[in-house]
Amino acid sequence: MIMTIIITTFNTPSVAGDWHCDCAGACFDHQCYVDSNSCNNVACSGQCSCCTSACPQDMYNSIYNLKQQLATANQNYQTANQNYQTANQNYQTANQNYQTANGKLSTCNSNLTNANQNYQSALGTIDTVTKARDTCCTRATTLAGGRDKAIADLNTIANVRRRFFHNDNQRRFFQDDDDRRK
Repeated sequence: MIMTIIITTFNTPSVAGDWHCDCAGACFDHQCYVDSNSCNNVACSGQCSCCTSACPQDMYNSIYNLKQQLATANQNYQTANQNYQTANQNYQTANQNYQTANGKLSTCNSNLTNANQNYQSALGTIDTVTKARDTCCTRATTLAGGRDKAIADLNTIANVRRRFFHNDNQRRFFQDDDDRRK
């Protein structure tokens, strides 16, 4: 919000009652005093023509003080306005920084969501691979059992064969022996 202080000319009446004459203001502007107590047109060299009589010093002081207060208020306003402009600029910068940070936070949140989805997908893949591995291990164990059984069966067959071979040899031996005896 911008406020404006307007310095106006105070229409102060002269002692003679001229309400349209800013005698005190003219005396202030031209510093025309007689005996440091009052102002008149003669002392102002005709520049305070509306002063039909002397303008009292206290009226000048009132005008002077008011104008000084207005000048101070105007300066304070200028300082406050500058502070407002600076604060507004700081707000704009802070708002821009907030928007930037909010955008980065949104990007980070999106990246987190994607990473979480990738993690869940990887977990699913790990589960699938683990099940496939377990199935493969079960099959390998089954095959190993079958292999071991096949080896045992082959050993049994080999043993039977050896016995047959041994028995056959013995039968031949005895048969040959019988043949020789005959």
